[in-house]
Amino acid sequence: MLPLSQSFMHSGGTQPNIYSANNNLTFTDLTSTFASHFSDLSTLGSQDINSPETFKHNIILVLEQLTRVQTLARNTIVGIEHVYRPGTNSLHTSTDMIALRQAVDILQDMLRTSGVGALPLLNQQHPELPTEEQLLADTANVTQQLFDRLKGLQENSAIVTNLLAAEQLRR
Repeated sequence: MLPLSQSFMHSGGTQPNIYSANNNLTFTDLTSTFASHFSDLSTLGSQDINSPETFKHNIILVLEQLTRVQTLARNTIVGIEHVYRPGTNSLHTSTDMIALRQAVDILQDMLRTSGVGALPLLNQQHPELPTEEQLLADTANVTQQLFDRLKGLQENSAIVTNLLAAEQLRR
């Protein structure tokens, strides 16, 4: 398993507020760090971009970015909730919102370019994977429903066409 990048991890595995007043990280620092992570992918095991090691590394990077997005979202929500309290700096909340938008854009780009975004989302209420027979039955059921719907639409449009044609002949 690949080691986690420690560049943004706080001791204890928690995520710090990277945009707080006592931290000098900027958006440019973050994007250059991610660019260096992506450029380092060629040094992982093999040159194959579809290798399992590269994919695992991409998942780790996406999870780290997702943690940053969650942290910024929480900071933004707290800032919005406390906007009218004395001593609250709305500039800090605005900065958090801008950083959140940028972090979401980076996450979106990471998901698109890494291939991790193509993974299926599993239902949290039913964590077991469906069997091949279940998938086949579901696919057949959905296909039949779509076919029936399309057939009904075609039949309805044929009826309307016939009614309009009959109306044209009466005139």
